[in-house]
Amino acid sequence: MRYILILLSLNLFTKDFNLYTGGIQSYQYMKQIDLAVELLEQGEDEVRFIFSENTSFTITKYLGGGGQSHIFETTDGSALRVRKNRFSLINFNPLDATKSMRAIDEYLDSNAFYATNDVKIAEVNFDKSRYGEYVISKRYNILYEFEDFLDFYRKNKGIISIIPKGLFNTLKDDFLKLAESTWRFKQIGDLRSDQIVYTEEEGWIILDSTRDNTPLTASERLSTENALVMNPRDKALNQATAHSPGGGVLIMKPNLPKDLEAEVIEVIKQRRLEELPEIYKSPYVIDSTSWINIVKKIPKAKKKCWAWLTKII
Repeated sequence: MRYILILLSLNLFTKDFNLYTGGIQSYQYMKQIDLAVELLEQGEDEVRFIFSENTSFTITKYLGGGGQSHIFETTDGSALRVRKNRFSLINFNPLDATKSMRAIDEYLDSNAFYATNDVKIAEVNFDKSRYGEYVISKRYNILYEFEDFLDFYRKNKGIISIIPKGLFNTLKDDFLKLAESTWRFKQIGDLRSDQIVYTEEEGWIILDSTRDNTPLTASERLSTENALVMNPRDKALNQATAHSPGGGVLIMKPNLPKDLEAEVIEVIKQRRLEELPEIYKSPYVIDSTSWINIVKKIPKAKKKCWAWLTKII
């Protein structure tokens, strides 16, 4: 009987994961996250993540992850995004570790920034998110990835898209709406093909991006440069970055086929002509301040005075 109780206790313990306390990330953070993913993928019904101030979420499904984040589904049907790694000065990589350290903050900032500039980006619940710890966002039913759509343009290579032929025009028209929503930008940070998905709820959306960008100015109303099509300037900058001693951040844009590139350039051009008359009141096209008012309201954990210790352990 005693052994049964011990086993039950261990089983209950593995379902509760204390990730943050008083704004401090758990020393066992990575092990706990990896174990939670393993349990869910092995059929566990639910686990519980506990954050600062005893905030907790019951997790029912692992949805996937990228280079810096894991995404889970909660019992209320939302998506919970958390950092994948634990920051440490041991085995420190300045680029990767710093990115991981700010992965949640960067996501919240960039999402607020692009949302206030009307880009079709995933919807975030800023009131329920917490700086430095997690993001609560809308849980989308992803029907297709962007590469599935691009397979329509690869027929000459013997590639067949998983998307029914009858949906091609619908998906293309909706993608052009997404492209049109980016008209204020010549570049959006880290806008790769795998960040664009077709959802049951909102059609094509951008799941993730970074806030580094190149905005359009009013004097460039006739420019064909945009956030989705690589141009000679982008390629030259990437080549220079690749050969620079210190490296740098490459300009990332989806690799569009020529036919689709032409349509994207045209819809963005027309939108810019509509939005920017020849005499425009301001040289600025983007809204660079509204997002700040949004993120100011995002809750932050009250950190303890000994929080710095976790950065050197």
